[in-house]
This record gives sequence, structure tokens and C-alpha cells, in this order.
Amino acid sequence: MNVHKLMTVALAVLVFAGVAAIGAENMAPDFSLKDTTGKTVTLSTLRGKVVFVDFWASWCPPCRMSIPKVKQLQEKFKDSKVVILGINVENDAGIAANFARKERINYAILTGNEKVERAYRVSGIPAFLVIDTEGRIVKRYDGYFPGMEKEWDKIITEALQEQKKPATAKPIKTK
Repeated sequence: MNVHKLMTVALAVLVFAGVAAIGAENMAPDFSLKDTTGKTVTLSTLRGKVVFVDFWASWCPPCRMSIPKVKQLQEKFKDSKVVILGINVENDAGIAANFARKERINYAILTGNEKVERAYRVSGIPAFLVIDTEGRIVKRYDGYFPGMEKEWDKIITEALQEQKKPATAKPIKTK
């Protein structure tokens, strides 16, 4: 094998390895957490759906400001292939359940834990993620400001449209 071919093969291997690493880096870490009713929710079982995750706490003013907007997302996408998960970082099922009941939260509230928070690199709250149907994190938002929900809606809608796109066949070249 000449040097040029060897360099081409080596470059292809490096590019492929880089693409594989980038894809793996964007994969959402799997988790199994209990909701406020005691039912276990496992992220990997939601493949095929777009998942919106909200890391929050009841004592956090920006979290409390964002919850009505997350509730609106749930209402808008309730009949589609979108799952909204609120992960309470207080790690106390009683606090999460009481707050969810009082605020009439209409989406699943899970009791978080430090392992999941570390896996998702949650260093401040609220933190929001959009996970596509393949389990990849397509967007992350740290913090909340009014109007952000328009961006969430756009990203979720785009992720749903990507899922609906049929695989396109390449045209056959003819002479």
C-alpha cells in the first residue's frame, strides 16, 4: 500500500472515530427514577419519543416561574410523541409530590438523585434538555427567562419533524 493510500485510510479511521465520539457524547445518560406515585420511569424506554426534561426545585424562583410554561408545553404536546419529565433535585418525594399537587402539574414529576444530576452536569437550576427520538440531547438550556418557551416549542417541533421524515433513497445514476 502506498503512503498516500495509507494516509487516506488513517484519516478515514480518525474521522469515523471522531464522529462516533461526538455521537456518543450527545447521548442522554440513561436513568431510572420514581415518579410521585412510586412508579419507575426509565429514560431508555422512551426511545421513539421526544423527551423534554426539566431539572427544578420548589424553593427556586426561576424554576417556579418556568413551571406554568412547562405545563403549557405538556398541554400542547399531550397527544403527540412528546414526554415531559420534571426531575426534582430536592431528592425528596414528599416535597415533590406536595408541590406538584399544589401547582396542579400535569406532567410526570420524578424524584432526582445526585448521580443523575452529575451525569447531566446540572450545576444550576432550572436546567432543561430536549432529547430526540434516538436518545440524543439536541438542546440544553441553563436557567430560565420569560419567552424561552417559544424556543422550547420550536426545538421540540423540529425534533418531531425529524422523526417523521422518511428515509430518502439516493437516485440511481443512469448513463
